[in-house]
Amino acid sequence: MNTDMEGVLEFLLYIGQAKRTFRTGRAIHGADKVGSVAGHMYRMVVMSFLLPSTSEESKIR
Repeated sequence: MNTDMEGVLEFLLYIGQAKRTFRTGRAIHGADKVGSVAGHMYRMVVMSFLLPSTSEESKIR
């Protein structure tokens, strides 16, 4: 297996652990229900799809 594919596989295995990793910020502040990192990542991805895209020009400003 080439180095690029090994890196991709390593990344996918690492991301797969996110469902078993809980967000600590809310737990530290006493929240009863603490979501997983994977759940948070999923919501952020969906939000990014729903937001309007911006042009490269406006990103620079």
